[in-house]
Amino acid sequence: MKEYKLAEFLKAYDTILFDMDGVITSEQAYWDSAALTVYEMLYSSQYYGDKVLDAKNAEDNLSKIRKDIFCSDRTIRLVKDKGVNSNWDLAYVVLSAALISEKELSFEDVYKKIDSSGKDAFEIYDTLAELLSVKFKKEKAYFERLSTFWQEVTNCFQEWYLGDINYKNTYSSLPRLSDKSGFMSAEKPLVDHDKLICLLKLLKSDNKRLGVGTGRLRAESEPVLINWGAREFFDDDALITYNDVTSSEEELAACGLNVNLTKPHPFMFLKGHFGNEISAIDIVNENYDKESLNRTLVIGDAGADLFSARAGGFSFAAVLTGVQGQDARTFFEKENATFILNDVLELMVEK
Repeated sequence: MKEYKLAEFLKAYDTILFDMDGVITSEQAYWDSAALTVYEMLYSSQYYGDKVLDAKNAEDNLSKIRKDIFCSDRTIRLVKDKGVNSNWDLAYVVLSAALISEKELSFEDVYKKIDSSGKDAFEIYDTLAELLSVKFKKEKAYFERLSTFWQEVTNCFQEWYLGDINYKNTYSSLPRLSDKSGFMSAEKPLVDHDKLICLLKLLKSDNKRLGVGTGRLRAESEPVLINWGAREFFDDDALITYNDVTSSEEELAACGLNVNLTKPHPFMFLKGHFGNEISAIDIVNENYDKESLNRTLVIGDAGADLFSARAGGFSFAAVLTGVQGQDARTFFEKENATFILNDVLELMVEK
């Protein structure tokens, strides 16, 4: 049996913060859910279409539906490259661009519409909300990110991801379209499970503080880590999820500060670094010890992770296991990522 040790470069760091999807968890279940969300909301008479849909039939035809809607996943890569990190937002952006199409719907045209809507996530959100407002003759606020429309998208997404039973147990309500089996239960590690556990054990035995900065909800991240026997390795106040983002945004809004804390904002990784030591207000006002930041390494697979880490003042290790695969190397080289790894298991080497 092979024995491993930590890579030499990790001696420079006391804290390791992981993104989840594309790093230790696969995003396939989320991309499937996003594709079916766009499909249902575009075509179902319960939303913006005129058809009566069948959930089982949609799941049976998932491969074709996802290929069409995401242009063989090129649209996913485009959206991720522009800094859209949450898969809720992926569905929101693609659906929005599809709804504003002025002619017969073509997902190639949707791709082009997204590409021309802005250079980064925040510009895209604003442009699409404005265009939806004009088309549907409603206030722009109705279509903005975190709006009524956005919440409708995320609810539909959760129905597909969780499935009927888990959705009902989580939200105490029934899906609009029933017979959804759910994709969450089928999740597997992105890398070999035993080697992942070996890596986490090595990191903890070297007294590293381990954390997560993920766009997932806690109810969708913690159970996965528990199922894999990996939760015990992560510090409680360093496991930062989308719940922490929304609660902190609400806290700031109550103080008159309307700030979007999703990546590429550095909030998640700064919160993971400092834990309970500082508040969201301290983070936004940069009221914290910046000298300690160079002892933390952020590991991610996407541009949003790199930009978030850079904005926070952290070193960044890119892994080539995201949607772009090895093709992302050129991007990370151009953006001067501190390290570029084929996958997260390259944090350790054979003895």
